[in-house]
Amino acid sequence: MKVIDCHIHLGGSNYTDLFPKYNSTVERYLAAVGKLNDVEVEKAVGFSNPVPYLAETKDYFNKSDYYSEKNREIGRKCMQYDNFLFAVSVNPESSFSRDEIERCVSQYNARAVKVHLGANKVGPGELEKKGIIGSAEKHNIPIILHGSLNYSDKLERVISNNRNVNFVIAHLGFLEKNYVSIVMNNKNAFFDLSLIHISEPTRPLYISYAVF
Repeated sequence: MKVIDCHIHLGGSNYTDLFPKYNSTVERYLAAVGKLNDVEVEKAVGFSNPVPYLAETKDYFNKSDYYSEKNREIGRKCMQYDNFLFAVSVNPESSFSRDEIERCVSQYNARAVKVHLGANKVGPGELEKKGIIGSAEKHNIPIILHGSLNYSDKLERVISNNRNVNFVIAHLGFLEKNYVSIVMNNKNAFFDLSLIHISEPTRPLYISYAVF
């Protein structure tokens, strides 16, 4: 079976530099999928993961230069492999998000945008206000969203108002009925099939084998 794995956390550490033991690298990923007997990963979409899920130091991950640093690291790495596509991570609160997308498309051939609304605790409207949707439409690249259950109604309005942009809702939308409705009602909305796998009692990891 051939798959497209469209949700790979990279950037040196799944939980940022604050939690170095959870390292996640391109090489480690390739070594893992190389051991699969029944699955061939045809393409893999990797993105930097600058959001510290377990940290409360919000200022740490809202700095635009930190996103740029991580995007630079992973953008360069993905360009070394034919089967890796790079998704630029942006902060939906930052006024520099549009410039960061433009930079990463130009320098690293970014083929998607990754936004984490839930961790940044902002509504979907910021995707339009900060020019994220405009840049995605300009370059014909999708937006991969880690959503929040608090914003599903607002997210549908944003998606339905921007039909020229494809939106990929991560983790099957947590199988929440409002997200399922969004995907069913909008031809430009999709799920990725990344699921939660508990490999250790206190360590949730996101794994994905997204089949298209």
